[in-house]
Amino acid sequence: MNARRVQRYENSISRGLKRFDKPKWYCHHTNYNDHRTIHCEGKPLGAPKQPTQTETTMTATTARTGAANLKFSHMGLSVKNLEAMEEFYTKVLGFTVTDRGLAGGMQLVFLSRDPQDHHQIVLATGRPAQLPPNTANPQFGPSINQISFKVASLPDLRDILERLNAGGGDSVFPANHGVAWSIYAHDPEGNNLEFFVDTDWYIKQPFLIPLDFSKTDEEIYELTKSMCESSEGFQPYSEWRDQIAPKMNPYVEAAQ
Repeated sequence: MNARRVQRYENSISRGLKRFDKPKWYCHHTNYNDHRTIHCEGKPLGAPKQPTQTETTMTATTARTGAANLKFSHMGLSVKNLEAMEEFYTKVLGFTVTDRGLAGGMQLVFLSRDPQDHHQIVLATGRPAQLPPNTANPQFGPSINQISFKVASLPDLRDILERLNAGGGDSVFPANHGVAWSIYAHDPEGNNLEFFVDTDWYIKQPFLIPLDFSKTDEEIYELTKSMCESSEGFQPYSEWRDQIAPKMNPYVEAAQ
């Protein structure tokens, strides 16, 4: 940000503060290692102070581009039966409850499978008793089409299938997308879940045929490879990723 733009920005902040009759906080700008950030504190403007750990994470990481610097983090599900949904996601899918409580009139349960993420799924009461089904395909949700979980291998996918069959999964449908082997299933409240493992190949999407788990992993691999090689757009998945990567806006971690 050049000096003229910085001055205009600071002037706009100053004008915005004047619109408050009795401001409870003030914003000021500091510059640490050429990274600009805004600090909002319960005290008037003052001399710059050394950044705290929290402030460091708020520091801009790159020059502004055409895309916001973000990545997908987590999602929340409105539920009817909180206890049944918690049991399914913890007992069948292996999530850990990291917190629970009441907020905004809702009972909340926070779930994660990664210690770096406090929650990856939030279960929240308040779902209406009746929602109409998806009018195009009842396997998929009327609002949330699907929630997808990545697994590491075909044996892991088979393990998921066994757990779903033993733990109350409904509408279980194994599918082959060419780019991935998948299992679709409903949780206890009809939300459509996908569990998938990437293959080694790319073909033009969308593509879906049933996946036959009566075959061995080796048979599934060879049949999928042969099918992909004769399909539109075929190439190794690694090559497709290299081609698409320059078109995507990467998420950049904050400077340490």
